[in-house]
Amino acid sequence: MLAMVAHQTIKTSKAQISIIEDNICYFHYQGNTHLELDDYLENHKVYNELNVDQNLKILAEFPKHVSFSVEARKYAEMAALDTIAQAIVIHSLPQRIIARFYHRMRKNDFPVKVFNKKHEAVAWLLTF
Repeated sequence: MLAMVAHQTIKTSKAQISIIEDNICYFHYQGNTHLELDDYLENHKVYNELNVDQNLKILAEFPKHVSFSVEARKYAEMAALDTIAQAIVIHSLPQRIIARFYHRMRKNDFPVKVFNKKHEAVAWLLTF
């Protein structure tokens, strides 16, 4: 199990993952990258290790020019996440289209909302 304090960062192949205020697990993906299934599996493994006996919320930020393979997108739609709520921050129109599709296709037991600004996403997650 990973021990982690707030603001400590774990780097994976295409993201930086940290716990920020009020048990928010922040995934900041690298810009100009293409996410494959293995990238999602790696990041979800880190999340599951961090989420032991906690009630984490997810904040995922995708800078411009981040794209997803079909397999990665399908995994994201179907993966069972143990979380209270998920906020997604996007910075481009193509990402907004993918996020809307994800939001419609995913059957969540938790609320999901898409934002253009990180601070708005954090404010929303703090309501849980």
